[in-house]
Amino acid sequence: MAVVDIHPSRVVHLNGRDLPSRQTAGYDGWGDSIIQRIDDAIKHCAIPQQQIATLMMESNVDIIKIPNFMANVGTKEYRDKLITRWHLAAVAKSVNRALMLDKEEEWDKLTPNFSGLKDIAMMYMEIASGASDIPATRMLGKSPDGLSATGQSDLENYYKSISAIQKNRISPRMRKLDEIIIRSALGERPKEIFYAWRPLWSLSETQKTDNFLKKTQGIVNLVNAGLFSGEQLSIAAINMLA
Repeated sequence: MAVVDIHPSRVVHLNGRDLPSRQTAGYDGWGDSIIQRIDDAIKHCAIPQQQIATLMMESNVDIIKIPNFMANVGTKEYRDKLITRWHLAAVAKSVNRALMLDKEEEWDKLTPNFSGLKDIAMMYMEIASGASDIPATRMLGKSPDGLSATGQSDLENYYKSISAIQKNRISPRMRKLDEIIIRSALGERPKEIFYAWRPLWSLSETQKTDNFLKKTQGIVNLVNAGLFSGEQLSIAAINMLA
């Protein structure tokens, strides 16, 4: 396979996760994989799920105490009779809802305690949520913790974090490619062409109404103060209410 040299100006460099030093930053400073950090956390989520599934399979365990069991179990004849006997007992129990035992035998049922398993499983999932920087209210559909908590602030902070990544990490690196695409499509670079990231966070109708009232009140205050001409206020009002 032939080796081709590519000039750095032809490369859009999108780094991975930042690492503590250049020595650990990987080849040519590409950083760490953005998936590697959450890979272990997600795999660990399967551990409590598998353990809980195993416990569910053993949720009811019959314990039967048989006199002289260890003394007689060494013979094949005794083992065959024991297997046949408990097979018949299990059939009778499933059909008649009654367990037949010898007078000297004892029967008990072991039921494991499942309390706390939900909290353990949720803890692992919250760790995965933290590793991925996605709020648990969004990633897991989990109710927000705390009194009077709605989860709105968590979601708003999450969207602000994504917006910061779009603005500070993606846009500067994609700008070079964007300029090439514009010139390739149009043959020139019109100054009026630009793009903006669509906001992820949107205000509720109540919040929009409150903002509109505050803006209009501000315009009224400017009109009453007489600090600007009518034309200036008209342009400012259009920009504010757009």
